Amino acid sequence: MTKDHQITGYVCAFCTNDIPMSSPDLRRLNIETMDGFPSQELFAHRACLARAISPEIPLGEVLDEDP
Repeated sequence: MTKDHQITGYVCAFCTNDIPMSSPDLRRLNIETMDGFPSQELFAHRACLARAISPEIPLGEVLDEDP
């Protein structure tokens, strides 16, 4: 017998803390080769992701502090 599990949150790929599914800070990263396969989906806090990107790279609105 299997149990149905409902996802209520994710783990940040950078700090490993939980991120509730309803959090406005939740970001999804889709990483893939140039061919599109293989690929991997990761989740992160907006601030953790923004911190990991070089300050020389302009951030778009998906990483702005105030959506």
